[in-house]
Amino acid sequence: MSLTSLYRGLSQLHENRTLITAATTPLGMAAVWLVASALLWGGALSHAIPLFLLLVLIKPERRELILGVGAVWELYRLLTLFKINEPGAIALGMVLILGLLYGLFRVARHYPQLPKPLQQHPILFLHLALLTLLLSIPLLHNHYPNLWPVILLVVALLPFFVWRVGYLLLSARKRPTKVGGFVDHLFYFIPLFGGTNVPYGKGHDHLASKRTQTREQLAQTQLAGIKLLLLAWLWLGVMELMEIVIYGEAGKQSGYSLENFSPVIFTLPAMILGTVPPGLPLYILWAGLFCDLIYATLALAVSGHFIIGTLRLFGFNLFRNTYKPLLAQSIVDFWNRFYYYFKELLVDFFFYPTFLTYCKTSPRLRMFIAIMAAAFVGNAYYHLLIWLSWGELSFYTGEGLATRLAPYLFYSFVLGLGVYISMVREQARRGKPQPLSHYPRLVILRRIAGVWLFFGLIRIWDVGAVATLGQRFHFFGSLFGM
Repeated sequence: MSLTSLYRGLSQLHENRTLITAATTPLGMAAVWLVASALLWGGALSHAIPLFLLLVLIKPERRELILGVGAVWELYRLLTLFKINEPGAIALGMVLILGLLYGLFRVARHYPQLPKPLQQHPILFLHLALLTLLLSIPLLHNHYPNLWPVILLVVALLPFFVWRVGYLLLSARKRPTKVGGFVDHLFYFIPLFGGTNVPYGKGHDHLASKRTQTREQLAQTQLAGIKLLLLAWLWLGVMELMEIVIYGEAGKQSGYSLENFSPVIFTLPAMILGTVPPGLPLYILWAGLFCDLIYATLALAVSGHFIIGTLRLFGFNLFRNTYKPLLAQSIVDFWNRFYYYFKELLVDFFFYPTFLTYCKTSPRLRMFIAIMAAAFVGNAYYHLLIWLSWGELSFYTGEGLATRLAPYLFYSFVLGLGVYISMVREQARRGKPQPLSHYPRLVILRRIAGVWLFFGLIRIWDVGAVATLGQRFHFFGSLFGM
């Protein structure tokens, strides 16, 4: 079998009718479970996933309940990861978190009975309550020092929960009679399948729409999940190869360094902070910039493929989080492909509310304000919540916020402008005949290079948490010999 045919077979794994039919049989389901368990072993996700996957294979119609039990297990695991080992502290943490989530679920369940201001602006009031809690962290630290580990965990999880609860409230506002039961939401509130503060798979409505209904659909979706897990391991291998061949440090530790055969490329944070030899050639600086973009894209793809791949194994046929962004030919297309569910979060909670409310008589201005609300304001606010939730008191003095937030505000502002200009250009190009070119592939490569250039440059203001604005602008100038 040639490499080409092997690649085609693996890439179309979930379209192979013979495999799909086989995966619906008891022997096929056992094979799916064994392969999936092997691919999940050694990853960053919970080691309990194979057990819950086995239960879903036996009773797929009860998957929400099974994953709800998995959520309780995952919460217990989180408490122990935070070194909360005393039974009383574990019980307190579980009661606080589950009680908070259940209380918010009850609010959504009785949405029509809420006061009118809450019904009209549920997300606004949710975030006002969250900010009040986050800004009270110093007071909690002074008054309850013995409970600080539990309080810190609850506070650290608030930005994780707030967007998931936001999707619950949006669902309740649209269809208050179809909120469902608590277990229908618990499994994505505390996902056994992993995740970040961004809800992979969004909320209940989206997950329900992607839920497989038949054994055949489940088998096909599980094969698609296995394909994503295979891709995750492939890209993880490429990342490790980059660390050995390009960055050298991992290679030195492993004994397989090839840096003598290639120029040493430094990481972007190291170049920004100036912890590299002075007077590096420009080609080394630019190579480091683009290698950072490639490495960051691969890292996001790996984590997203593991999460979405696992969700597919549980029978939710979801779109992948990262889909070939390095082949995007426009800024807006890259933004849509790079971190899909984060983009969806910004669109759902910032773009649409702004677009549907303001500047209805001016389409261009309306689009501009809505995009800036999402890519600039929403983007910066999302990360501000994370930094505040870490419990670092420096963030409340202004010093921590100035170091961390100022560069990200600049990054988000430029990103918003880039997305808007790109969208306007794509809209103007749509429907018009493309100019003839003797080198169409060269045109495509030029567009891709432009996208790489934009996102590579703005990452200067995104990475390197302790770097100041001055250091970032200094490195930017050094790329052009200044």
